[in-house]
Amino acid sequence: MATRDQLGIRARRKLTRVVRRTLAHLTPHRRRSLTSLANCYGSDKGTAVGERHGYSREYEGLFSPLRHRPITILEIGLRFDPYYRSTSRISPSLAMWRDWFSSAHIYGFDINDFSAMSGERIHIFQGDQGNAAQLLDVALHAGSFDIVIDDGSHASFHQRVTLETLFRHVRPEGLYIVEDLHWQPPDLETMLPRTPRMIELLRDERFLNGIGVAAPAVELRMNGKLGVIRKPAAEAAMASSGRTLSQA
Repeated sequence: MATRDQLGIRARRKLTRVVRRTLAHLTPHRRRSLTSLANCYGSDKGTAVGERHGYSREYEGLFSPLRHRPITILEIGLRFDPYYRSTSRISPSLAMWRDWFSSAHIYGFDINDFSAMSGERIHIFQGDQGNAAQLLDVALHAGSFDIVIDDGSHASFHQRVTLETLFRHVRPEGLYIVEDLHWQPPDLETMLPRTPRMIELLRDERFLNGIGVAAPAVELRMNGKLGVIRKPAAEAAMASSGRTLSQA
């Protein structure tokens, strides 16, 4: 049983979180950091909620040059399932992207229904991450992506299908990101077809070459929890294949 001192510490911590969220709401979106928005909306990509991954700090550096450009983003996996069942059908991360990116079109894909978030700049698709045809529907609707973030089931099979299906639809110089490489759900790993873990595939030059990725384009960040693939510029991709613009 918790002591009075322990209960007091917990209460102070809870009050600190409430104050931080309240102050964040009072700050105009254009002046807020990505981490403050993540914490405000309750995303575990920030530093205050759930696993407190802190990915938002990495993303702020990666995405800052794109913040006010009319880019297209796709996020797969919009909210952890127990929270979906017990709370509103709102995705914290989509709300965070909407407020931080001023002109982006944001696509969300999840096995659950988040259509309540559909709006002028948010487009919701419901489907199975292991179904390549359903993933392709999103790509065909969007045309191409500047950023793809896989925060879906984290199952190795799903991550592989998603990367093999969608990487070709990432624009030159775009980013493809896989979160939580350090963990796969044991039940899904047992149920789904066996495939190497994504962190192993991102180190496998033969696999990477097969989907059009050069090994130097892959970065493993945050002690291997975050995989970042930078798609080469069109000119560089053609040069590596021996083609020129006139031959394309």
